[in-house]
Amino acid sequence: INLQRISLLAMGQCLEKDTTSPHKEDTSNSFDYRQLIRTTKFSVLNAEDHEGSDDAGEVWAANIDTEQISRHWVSHSSPSDSIDYFISHAWDDEGYSKGLSLTPTWESADQLNEFGWRKAVAFQNVVRTIVEMKGIGDRTALRFWLDKACIPQYDGQLKVQCISSFEGFIKSSYGLIVLLSPRYPKRLWCVYEVACFLCTKAMDRVFINHRSFGCDKNIQIYIDAVRNFSIDTCECKVEFDKTILEAKVSQYYTSKEDFACFVQAALTTLIVRDYYSYPPMIKTVALFDEYVGPWLAFMEETTFLKDLHRAFVDFDVPRVYEESDFDDPTYMTKLQLHLGENVYPMINAMRLEYCTQDGLSLYQG
Repeated sequence: INLQRISLLAMGQCLEKDTTSPHKEDTSNSFDYRQLIRTTKFSVLNAEDHEGSDDAGEVWAANIDTEQISRHWVSHSSPSDSIDYFISHAWDDEGYSKGLSLTPTWESADQLNEFGWRKAVAFQNVVRTIVEMKGIGDRTALRFWLDKACIPQYDGQLKVQCISSFEGFIKSSYGLIVLLSPRYPKRLWCVYEVACFLCTKAMDRVFINHRSFGCDKNIQIYIDAVRNFSIDTCECKVEFDKTILEAKVSQYYTSKEDFACFVQAALTTLIVRDYYSYPPMIKTVALFDEYVGPWLAFMEETTFLKDLHRAFVDFDVPRVYEESDFDDPTYMTKLQLHLGENVYPMINAMRLEYCTQDGLSLYQG
């Protein structure tokens, strides 16, 4: 498949959309994105009860380099009317070995693609959180969108249609799962997925796992990546994809610089929230300062993040956790209330400031 040709076609379909009226139905494409929606099951992606003969790590490994492999993984998905959770992640990560704290716990683990396996476990932990917070009785009923299984990359035309239908897939998703490995903030497709989702839905529908990848050995890698984020320095596996994404950013955001600010605010907020959401890890002042302190310092020194910094500092995790008698549900209720009243409104205000009319028209609440 000629990847540059696919990128050109996808960009053309993106730019052909009528932007004169943000509420006008797009008729430039001869297909309905809803006919392209596919989802895969929890058992296909989960590390513990992985379905089929393939190792769980292989599901998450970056190995779609032949038509046969692509067909194999697409066979693990099926057509769907909607998506429960859209999964956003980086396929490869040369920096993942610096400090990943997860340890294989079953015999076959040493046979798996290590980074793939770690993502499988990280995904499993996110789903556990979703089940607990949403009161979901059967996690196996959840349906997920994973690009490897849901985009027929062996078919050039369908791949083009899926790329140009990206915003439709996001709108059809209830929530977003972000597996935030060290390279994630440098991948343009990845950060665009977060930004696009937050144009469409509220932040409380985003579930992130950063703690499985971040530690004292790589925290500066993350902070530098977020601090220095720009479209110009981001990476794409297919370099010409930058042209596609720049066209999308121009359509939905007021400028590349505003898009960068929105991404920086979103990633920083989600990372700090991830630590706040696991109080045993930061229950003392020393632990809090070790894991969260560098992020709060970054927010304080960044002009447009100062208000977010104050909102997080106002929620004293060690004190609130102690006042909650170290009871996680009680603590989480207080945290969710604080986020809803003090943090999420700031992200929404940025959305209103940084999005064009086309971007604002995507919002579903």
